[in-house]
Amino acid sequence: MLRFYRKLTAEQSKLTGRDEEQFREFLERTRALGNAQVAANAKALLKQEPLGEWLDACWEGEHADFFARAFLQPYAESLGRDCPWCHKRPQVSVLRDAAQGSRRTLVCGLCTREWNYPRVQCWHCQNQDFDSLPVFTSEEDSRLRVEACDSCQSYLISVDMTKDGLAVPVVDELAAVSLNVWAQEQGYARRLPNLLGV
Repeated sequence: MLRFYRKLTAEQSKLTGRDEEQFREFLERTRALGNAQVAANAKALLKQEPLGEWLDACWEGEHADFFARAFLQPYAESLGRDCPWCHKRPQVSVLRDAAQGSRRTLVCGLCTREWNYPRVQCWHCQNQDFDSLPVFTSEEDSRLRVEACDSCQSYLISVDMTKDGLAVPVVDELAAVSLNVWAQEQGYARRLPNLLGV
């Protein structure tokens, strides 16, 4: 998955806008990067008409389509606005050193901007009851955690940069496949799958 993501980011670096023609070219190039399912999905999407309107709807809404998010992400990042300007859901939670302990930020699932968020609060339902906001730490990698909410049954993967200041939250979250599987087996749900659909 990470090899595919590296190839995908190379394709994303070539993008300069969000028009339909660039999107069609992106779909053609992306077909060759992934497995047969990625290729089939790209081929089916190329037949979508009107594709430009579909892409605009993805930009305006909460559409979680892989190709739309992969294509729109560089454009959203290039706008250089403060989050949460695009009002999309968070992809990953991050803990960083602060004056007295650590502070929590959320990383947007589209523009990848970060914004401060209370440590003891569910991002989805705003629940602030400490006892219903369990945190589960990975035994394999202590930087990775599941921040769950028993009130709405949602969760986010969290990357604890107080334990590794060189972590790259968006990439480390993609690599946390086993932690995502574990959280879902416990009955928690992601409200926005990551770019690779996990």
